[in-house]
Amino acid sequence: MDSLIYSTDLLGGNYEQFKQIVENSKDTIKIVDICGRIIYASRSHQYVYGCDAIEYIGKSVFESVHPDDLSGFRSAFEAVVNKNESVISEMRKFHKEGHYIWLEASCSPVVNADGEVQSVIVVTRDIGDRKEYEKNLEYMAYHDFLTGLYNRRKFIQIFENLLINAEERYLKLGVLTMDLDHFKRMNDHLGHDAGDKLLQEFSKRLLACKRDKDLIGRLSGDEFAILIFDILGESEIREWRDRITASLEEPCVLNNSQYNISVSIGSAIFPENGRSVSELMKFADLALYDMKRKGKENI
Repeated sequence: MDSLIYSTDLLGGNYEQFKQIVENSKDTIKIVDICGRIIYASRSHQYVYGCDAIEYIGKSVFESVHPDDLSGFRSAFEAVVNKNESVISEMRKFHKEGHYIWLEASCSPVVNADGEVQSVIVVTRDIGDRKEYEKNLEYMAYHDFLTGLYNRRKFIQIFENLLINAEERYLKLGVLTMDLDHFKRMNDHLGHDAGDKLLQEFSKRLLACKRDKDLIGRLSGDEFAILIFDILGESEIREWRDRITASLEEPCVLNNSQYNISVSIGSAIFPENGRSVSELMKFADLALYDMKRKGKENI
């Protein structure tokens, strides 16, 4: 027996018309009672989720929703039932093949003659392509296109958040600013393609030094910064220096020739050297410029 019969009394008897619409739709359509129990599922569930529609009958509409999205979807469903209003919610739902897919769920009330909500129609469509596009846009907005590191905007944003956290928890935080020695000369002599390759290679070596709690960003040109959260003191700044120095021992190959890379680094520690992002960055930059005046390859 077709599971669609469960919904005929909910739709004013327009069974055949409804059946033609839903069975030719690429969206998934469910009819759910006010307790969240599914009483009808369209055949398109097989196409979207990989499961036969009949498998959903009697199950909870909240089943297989991603844990991070469950609360929001419950709230949306309850708003439909309790406030008699249509609500749109985004969520991830488990696919039979073992992964989650992004969906937009449009939840609308079905009311009886007394105006009481007696069921909810949930229409979902796959928005995976849109989410991937949004993810790519967000990545481009917050990452450096050449190296893949955080750009200045994102680095400062995270810095500000971690600084608040550090202040609330009475933790120390360290920041290092650095730039490549003689980069402009090499860029002009070898060409911009070689300069880009040099920046990419340096970024890879910094990432190889990175620990879970460290944050690396390319601020501009050959300027980089490292943020170290929850440190004991200067000893961890020195550890980073040593790791960078070790990572640069191997020459970089540019235009079929080998070149040694060196950097100058300045550092600052919260709260000793400043209590705001601007103060700490300024202190580290001044230390960096002071080192450059004394000669390249300084910390």
